[in-house]
Order: sequence, then C-alpha cells, then structure tokens
Amino acid sequence: MNNLTIDYFNTAVTLPTISVLGDLTVNAGKAISQGSLTTLSVIGKGTFTSSGSLALGNITLDKANSFGSVSLNSASGSAVQLNEADATQLDTVAVNAGTLTVTSGGNISQVSGKTISVQGAASFTAPGGDSIDVGNANSFNSTVNFIASGGGNLQDVTVRDTTAFQIQALTINGDLKVTAPGITEAGVLSIGGNATFAAGSSDIDLSTQENDFNTVLVSGAQNVQLNDANAIVLGASSLSGGLTVTAKGAISQSGALSVGGLASFTTWNDSGAAINLNQFGDTVNNSFGSVAAATLMSDKTTPATANITIHENDVNGTTLAGVNTAGNLTVVSAGNIDESTSPINVISHGQFHDGHREERSAWQSR
Repeated sequence: MNNLTIDYFNTAVTLPTISVLGDLTVNAGKAISQGSLTTLSVIGKGTFTSSGSLALGNITLDKANSFGSVSLNSASGSAVQLNEADATQLDTVAVNAGTLTVTSGGNISQVSGKTISVQGAASFTAPGGDSIDVGNANSFNSTVNFIASGGGNLQDVTVRDTTAFQIQALTINGDLKVTAPGITEAGVLSIGGNATFAAGSSDIDLSTQENDFNTVLVSGAQNVQLNDANAIVLGASSLSGGLTVTAKGAISQSGALSVGGLASFTTWNDSGAAINLNQFGDTVNNSFGSVAAATLMSDKTTPATANITIHENDVNGTTLAGVNTAGNLTVVSAGNIDESTSPINVISHGQFHDGHREERSAWQSR
C-alpha cells in the first residue's frame, strides 16, 4: 500500500508488521508499541503521536524498523524509544515530559528545518565509525549522550541547542561541533579532529576535565576556558571577553585569535612545553586586549625551560599582563609594547619588537 493512517484516539495501540511505500501515521490516546517479532518498513515518513500521560503516553518502537524519516510526538509520556536497522533521519520530535532514546544502524541526522525538543534525558546511539548530526535549532532540557555501538568510536558529532548545553563524556575520531548559548562539560572530551564551539554572547567552560583536543576553534563567545591533558592547537577564534588556555603540552595556533579581554596561556610540564602564538610569522592577525603566558613545571609554580612567542598584529599595541618562564620570551607587536602591573619573569632571554621594528632585550627577571 502507499499511505496508511491508524487512529486509536482513546486507547493504546500495539502495531503489527507494517510495510508501506509512502507515509505511515499513527495516532493514539495512550501508548504506542510494537508486537514481538514485528517490524515497520516505511519508505516515506513515519509519524507517531501519543496524547497519553506517563507510561500510558510512551512511544516504543524498539524493533529493527526502517523509515525514510520519522516524527515522534509525546504529549506527556515518560519515554520515547526509536530503533532503526539502518540510517535514521529525524523529522519533528517533541517529547514534552519524558526521555528520548534513538538507536540507529547508521548515521543519525535531521530533516532540514525540523527540530528536536526533549524535556528529559536524550541519548543517540550509532555504530562506531558513523556520525550523529543533530545540528538544527533543538531544545534539550537535560543530559544528552552520544554513544557508539558495536565497537570503535563515533566519527563526527554535531549538536545545536537553543538553551545552555552540557557536554557529557565523549570520545570521537573526527570533528565535534557544538552551538549553544553557554557550553560546559560533565566528562572528559577526547576529540580526534577539530572541535568547534559557538556560544554567541555566552561563556564556554571546558576547563574542568583532563580533555584531549586536537584543534579548537571558537566562532563566537564571551569568555572561554580550555584545558588539555596534552598539546593543543588553537584554530581561528573570535571572542569578546577573556580566553584562558591551560595544557600539559605545547600551545600553538593554526588560525588568527581575536580576544577582546585578557588572553592567558599556561603550560604545565616538567620537561617544558612551549607557547607559540606566531604560527604565521608577520602575517599573523592576532589581537588581544592583553596577554599573559607562563611555562611552568607540573607543580604549577616553578618556571619551566620552554620558549614563549607572542605575535600581535594590532596597531593598538600589546599589553603584557604577566609572563613567567625559564626559557626565552619573544614578543612582536604592530604597535607599542607595554606591561601591566603583573610581573614579567624571564630567566633566560627576552626580545621585544614593537611597531617601529625596534628591538629591546631583557636578560633577567624584572
């Protein structure tokens, strides 16, 4: 058959095996479920709506189903569960009171322009090596987990939330993209590719865990805090407030940094871990309100022997807000170089090149 509509407005419905070439629409006054050993095969869109409450409002589609796309609407149910044997494309999903569990045999994505709204916890599971993209204007009001099944890690994860978003522990091989008005973390993040965060005028705090980033990009935020258990590369980033980066390995960059407030960079490594904010030489377009840098040993106090290079191509000049290193310091600025009241402690050799291309050296702490 082509299209099929099933209406059970005053009761629950248990679905038998159904196969349609078009769309399947199921409306129920209570719970929607599937019989044992049944499957739903829908070439078009599957739409499931329950107006019941608590367990009587649940939608449970937990068999090896197949949909072109699927829409799930639970007015007041406790839980909505979707299982699909192949890739999953989510249409409108509204879980007004309960949890959402989506398990797919392939990639998980959304229909363009459609949204997910979940009051309770949400989880999305796809096979290791596949990706999850829930990057539309969604509303997640509790925890969201992205899980790999069958061994291995997910490839890429993209998520957008119209409310503040807390990232749960996550290990992926590829790229992570998170867009939300406020981003925090609740577990360790291990990201094999690029990690891109956008928070608008809100803050990003990813400093509470021993994360492992490759390259981090910030495409808009107020204040940003990052912590890495290894080396970290900063991609092109723009934020209106302050930037704080701590790492146990080297800090470097692959794109221009625009920081309206204080940009603070600290490495903690007994062997010394360099800070190199000069990835592109004279073509670098870094701009800081002020900048502080320290290479310290693991006690987070003793200066470590590692070089610090700061290059700022801002005609307004460079304000140093504190430097602490047992290595060399090189500062190159398109304008004047000034220092705030914070101390500059350079045990080895310091070189300063201002906008007039004049060189000054400092050989001891001051």
